[in-house]
Amino acid sequence: MGAFSKFKLFLAFAILPCLVFISFFSCQIARANDFFFLKEISYPLDTDYKLATEDGLLSINVFANSTDDKFFLKMSNLARQNEISQFFTYPEGLTPATDLYSIRLESKKDISFSKQPQITLTYKEGSRFNQLYYYDWYNLKFEKIDAVRDTIKHTLQFNFPAGKQALQFAIFSEPELVGTASWYVHPKYKNDLIAASVDFAQDTKIKVINLDNNKEVIVTVKDYGPDKSVFPDRVVDLSKEAFKKIASTSQGVIRVKVIPVE
Repeated sequence: MGAFSKFKLFLAFAILPCLVFISFFSCQIARANDFFFLKEISYPLDTDYKLATEDGLLSINVFANSTDDKFFLKMSNLARQNEISQFFTYPEGLTPATDLYSIRLESKKDISFSKQPQITLTYKEGSRFNQLYYYDWYNLKFEKIDAVRDTIKHTLQFNFPAGKQALQFAIFSEPELVGTASWYVHPKYKNDLIAASVDFAQDTKIKVINLDNNKEVIVTVKDYGPDKSVFPDRVVDLSKEAFKKIASTSQGVIRVKVIPVE
């Protein structure tokens, strides 16, 4: 492709976000580092194809042999973290933890995958609980996306939703987490006030409140668990000593609210 053709292709993609959002705010000059493009994929796609932003915070992986449909993949930065509230309304209590991104699959027809492309988004380390949300244009509000969490790498990973060809999303910090808690005995911290969590980073201090009696205990996350594929509503496992502060161990499982201690 010649230089002039490449320039025309860039202009076509750069102008599109302004046309889409012109009813919300006046279009500003697009910054080159806000747009990342994948050329039309050559087929057959016999190896995974990964596209990532220059800072490495966002990436998408199109799996080998997952589709026979030809398409262009467009990733763009719609709004900086501190600018999202200027253009979108989100639930009270949420705080943006990343920029707002958009991924669009450009094709003349609907695209089908035997294995959906995988998206990975990185957030900064902190004590708060981070959750992935996408913008639902039909209901004009942000909705949660189920994602696989890695509190060591500080990433949330999810599959591009089947049937969609565009998605706008960001990570938000939530003020609290509600679910169930159980207890166990850690061989290294038998008498300490600790917890196991897959939602908070190691050494994070959290306050766990028993919703049935309002008793509370502050613990330090020292272990990884519980397995949410087995216990989807379990938000934390407490050491036996910590559990005894807010409930009888004979209860086994209790309803709790978890709040990070800043």
